[in-house]
Amino acid sequence: PKAEPQMGVAHPAHSANGLGRKGKARPRCPRTKGTCGIQLGDQLEGAMARLAELLARQGAGLGGAADLKIDGVLMPEAATPELIAQLDAAGPFGAGAPGPRFAFAAQPIRTVRRMGETHLRLSFGSGKALEAIAFNAFDGPLGPLLAPDLSRPSGLFHLVGRLEINTWGGRSTVQLRLEDAARADA
Repeated sequence: PKAEPQMGVAHPAHSANGLGRKGKARPRCPRTKGTCGIQLGDQLEGAMARLAELLARQGAGLGGAADLKIDGVLMPEAATPELIAQLDAAGPFGAGAPGPRFAFAAQPIRTVRRMGETHLRLSFGSGKALEAIAFNAFDGPLGPLLAPDLSRPSGLFHLVGRLEINTWGGRSTVQLRLEDAARADA
């Protein structure tokens, strides 16, 4: 019978030459016959406790809802293709340098529509409406907050996300990729 890799075993691709630090041979993975990382076996619980201690010392987990970085506050009317073109020119943006995140304060939700099982599309604003999409909104609290029973919620909301151009059916429009929201009247 084939031996199964143990919890904590690294994939062989993580070490191309099979050597660890100082040229010492690494153990072989019983399933793939490639090199392995560490094998913790019954020491996993202690190792995870030590990792949690080190992360806590570095401040992991101290952030919260109040720590969401906002780069600017806009009204829906200001979210134009020209603004997005200017922002794109300031890039490139990626994992190490995320694009700007904007807040839209105290906005009424005009329409809501569920897309598939977990996504939410909505429009908001008291003047010109801005479209927004929230991927996986119903996998967390965002979907139920903004679309209770799939009806339009009453009240005003603070909405936060990144602006982008949505091209669909030959039409290009500005949309907000919604990341977070809160009731403005709470």
